[in-house]
Amino acid sequence: MRATPPRGRFQRWTQPLTPRVAAVLALACVLAPSAAHAVDTFQAPPQTSGTIQVKLYPTEGVATGVATRVTFGVPFTRGSVTPADVAKIRVLKSGVEIPAYVQNVAPWRHVTNPAIDGQSVRVARIQINYTFATAYPGSETITVEWGTTTRAQTPMAAFTLRTSTPATTAFSATAPTAASVSMKESVVKPASAAS
Repeated sequence: MRATPPRGRFQRWTQPLTPRVAAVLALACVLAPSAAHAVDTFQAPPQTSGTIQVKLYPTEGVATGVATRVTFGVPFTRGSVTPADVAKIRVLKSGVEIPAYVQNVAPWRHVTNPAIDGQSVRVARIQINYTFATAYPGSETITVEWGTTTRAQTPMAAFTLRTSTPATTAFSATAPTAASVSMKESVVKPASAAS
């Protein structure tokens, strides 16, 4: 009986190295540092202005026709929005601006370059009082715009969370958000009202 060579990822190279294979390996070794350097440009380019459609999904406990506090985050690429330009992040419904509270909750950081550390917004928290016309399981679409026009609407007060919710109220003005948010197929669900 003849022994078979091992197969799979532990198989040993038993063929002699041909000049062509040796040349390819040598070229790969020479080009390897430049290929590793190309990884530095992995970040997406900045978009200093733009819009994104955001789908709002009311949960079962949200009644139509009643204002509900909705909170969600919008991520930005490095250099897209500066901390000073947070005032240029607006929320629109059918082209009309909705009053919103917008806050830079996570700046872009850089370990080795202090000149760009904290100089742009990575995630902005947006809070709006929204009146749903659609009941669960439907959705409604709003638009988040940045970089073009300063918010004209008076910003609403920051949203504060209560540590406990009264047993008689499923959702109140100070309870956690009562809606789910979807941006480009990513669904963000807020903490439940029982937290």
